[in-house]
Amino acid sequence: TSAYINEYREESNEYVVLAEHISANACEEEKRSDLGTAYSWDELEDEFLENMDAGRHDYSHFDDSEIPRGEREHMQEFGAKSILYIPLITKEKVMGFAEIWESRHKREFSSEEINLCHLILQQAATALENARLFEETQSKALTDPLTGLNNRRGLFEIGHIEFTRTRRLKRPFSVIMLDIDHFKRVNDQYGHPVGDQVLQFLASELRSSVRGADIVGRYGGEEFSIFLSGSGGTAAMELAERIRKTIETTPFRVEGNLIRITISLGVAEYNENSPNLETLVARADQALYVAKHKGRNRAIFGK
Repeated sequence: TSAYINEYREESNEYVVLAEHISANACEEEKRSDLGTAYSWDELEDEFLENMDAGRHDYSHFDDSEIPRGEREHMQEFGAKSILYIPLITKEKVMGFAEIWESRHKREFSSEEINLCHLILQQAATALENARLFEETQSKALTDPLTGLNNRRGLFEIGHIEFTRTRRLKRPFSVIMLDIDHFKRVNDQYGHPVGDQVLQFLASELRSSVRGADIVGRYGGEEFSIFLSGSGGTAAMELAERIRKTIETTPFRVEGNLIRITISLGVAEYNENSPNLETLVARADQALYVAKHKGRNRAIFGK
């Protein structure tokens, strides 16, 4: 009466309902969508996990006195009478599992049905693995390997989407450009490995200073960018100044050395002079140049 594909997420140790099919014959409780719901992998029974790891199917019947209490309560909540579980395995790795439900009556699944499910779900497991590999490749292409932030390409790919959405909703949009003052001195005095750690330190501080909706990235070298969707110039300047003060007052310790750095920042807000994201970034970059010219360790708002 219904079927579900669950993907295992190793990073969170959860499985997520990735796809579902609910037939017209499903009971009312069963028709409640579970799509996108995450469940703890640790709450699954050891015997069930052993079967999945071994590539064996498993099943539960509501009237079976030996099924775990939690499983029985789950079946009762959604009206299931029988559930068949099929592992999704590729390259000897469990990608998740599928569930085939019967809510009308107890169902003894035949060997032919089980074999057919295994065959079909092997293709699903391969598709999941290919999608995962594609996502990893895409992520690497858009991510700066040193800091873990968006790289320049990633900044603009995501930024264009947010910029277009913001203009459509007639909401403010601002950009902060910043870089480390006298960064060459750090590299010259302590070496490039320490310089890399300073960049990682700054990236971490930037990540913790912004909202989840903001886009942070390494623009290039020691220069970073923040795209602020929904924030006007005043809010952007306040954030820029908070970040500047935090960096100025937070020394970075590495290999017994206490390194103090400062940053200069340029801020620009979307207006009629910024028809696209590139010109807005250019205005913020010009404001950054002015901040450098005026003595560094300051934030300047671009006109």
